[in-house]
Amino acid sequence: MNDAVCAASSNNTESDADMIHQMPPTYAIPDSAIAGTRRLLEPMQFGVIFLLIALYAFSVSAAKPPLTPELLREQASHVVSGMVIKVTSQTRKSIIEKGLGIHRDRIFKIQLMVSAVLKGEDVKPGDRITIEAWQPFVRIPPLAGLQGHSCVPQENDFATFFLKQKDDKPFEPLLPNGIFVVGTSCN
Repeated sequence: MNDAVCAASSNNTESDADMIHQMPPTYAIPDSAIAGTRRLLEPMQFGVIFLLIALYAFSVSAAKPPLTPELLREQASHVVSGMVIKVTSQTRKSIIEKGLGIHRDRIFKIQLMVSAVLKGEDVKPGDRITIEAWQPFVRIPPLAGLQGHSCVPQENDFATFFLKQKDDKPFEPLLPNGIFVVGTSCN
């Protein structure tokens, strides 16, 4: 019985080999076609890189023009004046500029003793409030984007601030010219 199984399997092997020789020939891809495909991929790669650069360029914001006095009053939730008691600064990774590169901002925490409230609630004369302003410190590569607050007061300066407040965060002056320092050209 084993001899019969072996004979049958050897017959199958021969018939399989015959079938392989009867199959239509496979077509080899010539080297010239592969080279053509490579030439086709190079412009496609260029196109993909160009598309990525174009998308990145559209994600970059531009510098913001100064607001008129009317727009400052309209957009501000609070308008206060007072004496700057303390100014501290810290450099940290930018939360404004999210593009590729190295981007650092200088964050200023300004303590203000309020002497007058021209607009807004929850702040009255005599209150001490914290205001957070910023200016770009490092931009590699250099980008034309938001340039922060055009003027940051020093201690003992008298200033007027056009502010907005979100939730329980410190007040922020409107960009770019929401800070007016009395007696300086920095307005």
